[in-house]
Amino acid sequence: MMKTLTPFILGMLACAAITLAIVVGATAQGAGSGKGRLFITVTTDDPWANEMAISYAETTKSRGYDVTLFYQVRGVRTAAKKVPSGLAEAQQRLRKAMSRGIEVYVCGMCSTRAGITPMSGWIEGTKPGDPGMVDKMMDLGTKVMSY
Repeated sequence: MMKTLTPFILGMLACAAITLAIVVGATAQGAGSGKGRLFITVTTDDPWANEMAISYAETTKSRGYDVTLFYQVRGVRTAAKKVPSGLAEAQQRLRKAMSRGIEVYVCGMCSTRAGITPMSGWIEGTKPGDPGMVDKMMDLGTKVMSY
């Protein structure tokens, strides 16, 4: 009986050690804000998708995580001063989200392609995307979501 229990006990100890390593690793990875970061990239000008992205950002921020929204491709239209009428409501929500501490970055190259002048054509509070965006996305404490 003892010989059959030993592999079982060793297996349970191994599982416990792996679980502890995962928990400790996850805690260390999210050390910047205490909980980690959600990085949401928005590539569409679809109002429904934009509002869903902002909703996830707000919910995540309210739970203590750092949140970054990165608008690129057609998504840059949501952050434009001259917002298309179909995106006006999404932009209102975006402004509220920004006032709650959600970082918002906009791709300059995509803006130019969409006919929006980078920076001066964006709503107040947005920041230009830069190569550092890759570091934010690749950080071990970051989860990436795309719309």
